[in-house]
Amino acid sequence: MQVPWDRLGIPKQHRQVLTADAPVKARLAAARGLLPVAPAMQLAMFYVLLNDGDPSVVSAARASFADMPEATAVGAISQRTHPKILEYLAQVRIEERLLMERVLEVRNCNDRTVLRIAEYADAALCEVMSRNQERLLLTPTVFLALRDNPNCASAWIEKMQGFLRMQGALPQEPIKPAPAPPPKAPEPAPPPVQPTAVAEVEAMLAGLVSPSTYVDKAIAEEIELFDLDFLDDGPELAEGEIDPELAGFQLDYKDEAEEFNWNLLQEASGGEEDQEEVRNMEKIINDMPVGSKIKLAYLGNGQARRILIRDRNKMVSGAVVKSGRMNEREVENAAGNRNLDTEVIRELTRNRDYMRKYQVKKALLNNPKTPVAVASSLLKFMQFKDVKDLAKNKNVSSVVQMQAKRMVVAKEKKGR
Repeated sequence: MQVPWDRLGIPKQHRQVLTADAPVKARLAAARGLLPVAPAMQLAMFYVLLNDGDPSVVSAARASFADMPEATAVGAISQRTHPKILEYLAQVRIEERLLMERVLEVRNCNDRTVLRIAEYADAALCEVMSRNQERLLLTPTVFLALRDNPNCASAWIEKMQGFLRMQGALPQEPIKPAPAPPPKAPEPAPPPVQPTAVAEVEAMLAGLVSPSTYVDKAIAEEIELFDLDFLDDGPELAEGEIDPELAGFQLDYKDEAEEFNWNLLQEASGGEEDQEEVRNMEKIINDMPVGSKIKLAYLGNGQARRILIRDRNKMVSGAVVKSGRMNEREVENAAGNRNLDTEVIRELTRNRDYMRKYQVKKALLNNPKTPVAVASSLLKFMQFKDVKDLAKNKNVSSVVQMQAKRMVVAKEKKGR
């Protein structure tokens, strides 16, 4: 099984400790959390070592997963945490509400994890999940899991149902298999007999079944048989499966990006884009359900993002902005896009990395969709020539234009 080191966030200097060639003592130290690394990296290391060939290392990694303090585990989880680590935490620490709430905040959290949390959620967590509209679109079947959870209030169920129906994403009830026909009654056994040596010999000479085949229970208890149960080691685990107690959890690194075509995920290498390919991509994306569009917004490449940010559903275009994967040019274009919903613009301004760029601030100020309060706070960062241009721009809010005019007048008076 190939380990995606970069995706797990484990740097090269720490990988050699986790390989099969490393000394057992070194792997045990990593499995016990004794290496001086951040908790986020510890979680990744523990997960890798769950597949170690030494049972003592696997046991130590399991114990470390279970024993990490909840507050530490909550702080270790981020938007970059691998979905399989989150899934494993949901298997072994499902009763820790704060931890599960943090797991749900990770946008790339896979469907299996969300459905398991929905199944075991208490009333407070049910309410949190019922209000998370983006997650409901990403995993519509979570509605069915919450509906069947006795802790989920009927009012929340009705709101979820109404929202999903409005979005055209209400999941259908799974088709239940037809009940199996009742088993046929077994043929009645011959009446028990007391086997004797004479009866055995007569049966043998006549070619008949030995009468001892039909010994009753009382007689059977007196017959000593070999007990071979001790030879049974129990069912072998399938490849990638850890423990029957983990409800079939697969120890692998598969995430849900596999559902998308590679050309939606792989970043272009540069050069002019094939317009026919772009049109095909637009058709593929436009035919997707809303939940798949949101998921692709977090996982897709630049071309997919450029298509999705124009989507009429503000939850889809907002997911592109929240993905944190937009490059500087994409952010600048989005900041000046007058067709984006105001909430999407507001989401863009919440990202500190985006807002460090001067051109992004300038584009936002000249975009009439930018909330007035946000635009007013950006004026102080503008160069004087851009403030003068803004004072003449009739396409922006009158409030922002008036503030820019006042700044120009004050600057000119000061310069006299």
